[in-house]
Amino acid sequence: MITPHPRLKVNVAEKLACSIVAAAHASSPNLVGANESGSSIDSQRLFQQPARDALIQAKNTYWAGQVDVEVRSASAVLAQAQGRSDEALTLMRSAADLEDSSNKHPVTPGAIVPARELLGDMLLEANQPAQALIEYERSLNSAPNRFHGLAGAAAAAERAGDAPKAKLYLQKLVQLAAADSDRPELLAAKRLLTEN
Repeated sequence: MITPHPRLKVNVAEKLACSIVAAAHASSPNLVGANESGSSIDSQRLFQQPARDALIQAKNTYWAGQVDVEVRSASAVLAQAQGRSDEALTLMRSAADLEDSSNKHPVTPGAIVPARELLGDMLLEANQPAQALIEYERSLNSAPNRFHGLAGAAAAAERAGDAPKAKLYLQKLVQLAAADSDRPELLAAKRLLTEN
């Protein structure tokens, strides 16, 4: 029998996978099949919350809150894929705030991708680099030395015109990564650092 915690992670993974499929469909309808009516995927139908409701009934509020964070994050990704940018940012900000307000369970790792970092990604994509930088920095305070968080902070700082911060985050990124890594973000960081 699967314990509740892994089952929740499976449910969350399924929801995030559906969001990715929905995002791919929104950007290229021929890449993935549309739903039966040919319209965009309905997040209300997609993100049912029976696991969350069962956790609330079992008085397990910590895990119910974690499910809420993941559902809000997945819903934000879906809203963004459907072109509802304002709604996406509102949902992701609420997911990040909820995640920040809960203490990490002592026997679990941190978030796979912090909601605050995802918010930074969305803000950067929405051409709001100064606000994105604030969110990446907040994420890095609670989840330090995350490769994607550092790369996002560097990109946001560069686009916001804050060259000293961009350089700082690029240096941290290079220090963090393996020297022989060929990740595009790392190669770009090394190139930018040698140019400046």
